[in-house]
Formats: sequence, structure tokens, C-alpha cells
Amino acid sequence: MKKLKLYFLPTICPGRIGMLFLLNFMLSTSIISQTILGIVNDPNGKPQEFATVLLMRAKDTALVKGAVTDANGRFEIEKIAIGRYFTRVSMIGFKNYNST
Repeated sequence: MKKLKLYFLPTICPGRIGMLFLLNFMLSTSIISQTILGIVNDPNGKPQEFATVLLMRAKDTALVKGAVTDANGRFEIEKIAIGRYFTRVSMIGFKNYNST
């Protein structure tokens, strides 16, 4: 199985959603909820279509929401309540990745 390339992208938000990831992403904050936008790339920087991105609650690993990347490797998860989360990214041919 191939390994995905990982790197830090710092974030600042009330919900402390921080990711160590194979993703470029940014957080958009509002009064009520958060949105995570991102791109999933392979180790060579090529965007990956059909990768699954799951948002999991840190406290009990319950699935909160999920998304699948489009043809450009982009995904969006909307209307996220403020809280502590991690993400799980999976794709055929690559090892699964959990953020911390």
C-alpha cells in the first residue's frame, strides 16, 4: 500500500479543529457553525477523486459528517457545531489516515 504525503497546515477557530493532513484546507467560521473545505492529494501532489473524508467526534469517535472528493480532489463539510473533532481519510490503494 502506498503512503500518503502528510504536512501541517495551521488553523485557528473556536472549535479547535486542527489537522495534520494530506489536505490543503481552510476553515470558515460563523456564529453558528463551521465549514471545512479541502483538497486531497497523493504524495506527488496530484488531486485524488473519490477519496472519503469523515469527520469524527474526538470524545467517542462517533461519525459526525462525511464527504467524497470531486474530480479536482476538493471536498466540503458544512454546518459543523463547535467542538473537538478529527478526520479520517480513506482511498483505495492508500493507507487510511486519521488526523490528530
